[in-house]
Order: sequence, then structure tokens, then C-alpha cells
Amino acid sequence: MEPTTLVMTALLAGAMAGVSGTASTAVQDAYQALIAAVRRRIGDHDRAPTPILEAYAHDPVAHYGRLAELLADPDPELAATATRLFQLTHPRPASKYAVAVVDSRGVQVGDGNQQTNMFS
Repeated sequence: MEPTTLVMTALLAGAMAGVSGTASTAVQDAYQALIAAVRRRIGDHDRAPTPILEAYAHDPVAHYGRLAELLADPDPELAATATRLFQLTHPRPASKYAVAVVDSRGVQVGDGNQQTNMFS
């Protein structure tokens, strides 16, 4: 994922996890670290009557362009902070394969397995 998009997505993921009330302490801490890093990056631009971060959290579609412009080419520390939060809010599946099969016949998942299908 492109770094600016990663930061923007992680901001929303952290905000949504906080709103849902299911955020772990690790997620909350990572979100606060990301907010602090973004505020350092955008500086005076977040001191408007309605700060851009608050506006983005309430209406991401309307404020995406402005915040993305301010966060263009994030530094490695900001990108790493966003990556950490994104990983906490989007864990990988426990198994090698994440499969959802609905109303199917003859499905095979695996490496080199043999399957014989009989349809009536």
C-alpha cells in the first residue's frame, strides 16, 4: 500500500476501533501515537477552527484530499507508526488459507491435494 494511503487508512481504522469500544490497549496506544505523529507532520494546518484530523474522522470522504495533500510523502517514522496500527487492526488469518465458500460444489483448497468430484 502506498505510504500516504497507509497513513490515511490506519487513521480511520484506529478511529473505528475506538468508536466500536473493542479496541485493545495496544490499538489505543498505537492510534494515539499515530495521531501525535500526524499532528507533528501537519503542524499549523491542524489548528483551524475545525482541525483537519477531527474533520477527517467525522467525514473521511469530504476531507480525504486535503489531509492526503498534507501527508504526502510521509517520513519513515510516520509510515512505521501507521503500519503498526494497521497490523493491529487488520490481523492476518491464523491459517495459511482464508477461505469462505458459499453454495459451491467441488471446491479444493490446499497444495497439491487430489479431489474427485461426483455430481448428480
